[in-house]
Amino acid sequence: MTTTRQLSITLPLELADAVQAKVATGEYGTESEVIHSALSVYKKNAFIAFAVDDANFEYWY
Repeated sequence: MTTTRQLSITLPLELADAVQAKVATGEYGTESEVIHSALSVYKKNAFIAFAVDDANFEYWY
């Protein structure tokens, strides 16, 4: 079971409009789902970037 915490965020208008557009098209059911998806991609990319940097460090060292 996933534990959640409610947050209140403020986004620039451009990002807020993009979030609402994703919900309006039916791609996502809620604004929370859009933010969750975006943060999941960010987390995955940050992990990949860290792994690549770490591999490059070992290669050059």
